[in-house]
Amino acid sequence: MLPEVKQIRKAQKRLNASLNERIPILYEPDRETGKFEYHQYLEYILSKFGLLDIINDPNTRDPVKVSVTFDGGKISRFLGHVTGGFKLVDPRCIDPKSGELLFGEDKVEKVQSHVHCFPIKVAFAKDTKDLYRLEFGDFFTFLKEYEAEKGFRIKFNFPQDMSSIWKTTGKGGTAKVKTFPCYCCAVTTATLVTPQPKAKCFRGDRCRQPKCYHHEMVTAASLEAWMVQKLELEAEFPHLANPSAELKKSQIFLSSIDELRDYRNPYDIAFRPTSLSEGRQFDTLLNTELGYRQMSQHGSIAEKRTRLKEALEAEAVYQLMSKLVLATDEGSAFCAVEDAIPCIMHGGNRMGEKIFMMLLLEAWGLCITNADRILLVKTVENFVNTGVFGTEESHSQWKVPINKENEIEQISFTAWRVRKIFARLTTLVPQLQLDGTRLIDWQRMLSKYLEVIKIAFQHEDFSDEEIEIFQDLVDEWFYLYVELLGLPGETNYIHLLGAGHLYQYLKLWGSLYRYQQQGWEMKNGIIASFINRRTRRGGAGGKYGPAHTSRIIPVMEWFQRNIAWITGDAERCFNN
Repeated sequence: MLPEVKQIRKAQKRLNASLNERIPILYEPDRETGKFEYHQYLEYILSKFGLLDIINDPNTRDPVKVSVTFDGGKISRFLGHVTGGFKLVDPRCIDPKSGELLFGEDKVEKVQSHVHCFPIKVAFAKDTKDLYRLEFGDFFTFLKEYEAEKGFRIKFNFPQDMSSIWKTTGKGGTAKVKTFPCYCCAVTTATLVTPQPKAKCFRGDRCRQPKCYHHEMVTAASLEAWMVQKLELEAEFPHLANPSAELKKSQIFLSSIDELRDYRNPYDIAFRPTSLSEGRQFDTLLNTELGYRQMSQHGSIAEKRTRLKEALEAEAVYQLMSKLVLATDEGSAFCAVEDAIPCIMHGGNRMGEKIFMMLLLEAWGLCITNADRILLVKTVENFVNTGVFGTEESHSQWKVPINKENEIEQISFTAWRVRKIFARLTTLVPQLQLDGTRLIDWQRMLSKYLEVIKIAFQHEDFSDEEIEIFQDLVDEWFYLYVELLGLPGETNYIHLLGAGHLYQYLKLWGSLYRYQQQGWEMKNGIIASFINRRTRRGGAGGKYGPAHTSRIIPVMEWFQRNIAWITGDAERCFNN
């Protein structure tokens, strides 16, 4: 027999009242935000899952790892929320009900379950950089203080999607829009696919492709070292801090990449005169350029060239440092770059969408008549609807998005759909009327990409050699990708992969799968469903806001009851 609704509500109130003594909920007046008391809530979770004793043990050498995530989600057309909280990822977690290892002997069983995600603060608001500063700034401060309080025997990391990472690190932005699009390194939009000097590559002899695209990660320590170097450069080359008006007339340039040097161009610092007259003209140019920089004009051509080359190298580094510092919003940098782990689930999804889109756009560009375009659309839709999302007997209904200007619009898929498309994409490529060379290049690139993405989602922690082998494969794929698509094919996630940043995160954290956001995405869906189906949404359809009926209270109380059932405290409460 089912109990009355009245009895269920009374039981809910009893349970919430009991839990408020251990994990109290705090509400901020005049704001649609709610949170648990940070310290009590965190220690409640850690103790229930067997981690607090490890953290409190002064002999602990391997810090307990806890993921902290922020994610926004839509509840309705005009209402959204941003939720921050903890995700359990440490393999030493103990199931509070069974007493066994939470993630099993293989250390990854059910690690992506939403059950292991625990919201600590919710704000009904638009997901913006200011929101993180105003609503979650105190939470970030608490996390740093808690790490210090426990002697750094606990380590928080911050796996998030790209948008949240930009907000929490104060760095980065959309590729090909922002000057410094990557939150990890100093690459600019103009140099996203520019080869780098192999001599400076952090992979050393393992960088085996004809061109190197790796970029060193810019951490807080390296940024501080750059600031010191910037001051040293200003002392050595005074014109950097106080450039003359004539410096704008400078015409000479320096290329740090061997392949890009032009020894026949008289304005390249590497120019090699082939006659006496060319030598005199080059000498005059060197004198002029040194004069712009208030530097000595004495000595031979070789000495002047060396002097000016050093100045040009200093200028390139100085300009990059100055721009990077200006582009970094230290006021909103809540976590270190090395702790901001990119979500491989979001990355795989966005990269897959981009590659599929670039393939369709190339095929679309080859269409001469409208009949060609109709045939292309029919071919792609038939491939997707009968071979990927549906079958010959039961067709799916996906359509290629075409706008009024007869152009293909941005394509977006959920993660599982991207995986299904790429499982069979190599069978579509031969049907798209690509010419012989491009067809072969596309098939080679796609084949290599499938190998890369399969390894990237490996569940177990990588060994050092496995990480090196993974990056070898990524280097092979990225070289093919850049040769095939160039700058138009670049995105933030593709840069993270090709530049070696995922390689660097694997070195730091051992696995990307453990930290992906699958559990939080499921939790967001459950939150939206609960608000729409199990609350009054603020009363009167949510028209009157918090002054009428709170939207946040039922959500926070539900979170409170949810964790009690997960840990077994709810059963104990009612049994007692």
